[in-house]
Amino acid sequence: MKMKRDYWKSIPNWQNTFVLIKVVPKTLEVINYKYGLHNDPDTFRAPAIVF
Repeated sequence: MKMKRDYWKSIPNWQNTFVLIKVVPKTLEVINYKYGLHNDPDTFRAPAIVF
């Protein structure tokens, strides 16, 4: 297995200690009132980016 972080070398038996999970999003929904990203007032859906 490829070493992901150099500091893992200091952890004994790190290969059996960690579980690496890759997350691949399909969409990203964001509400940020400071930057004017609000939900739709009719559907209450947040603005979304589809990857």
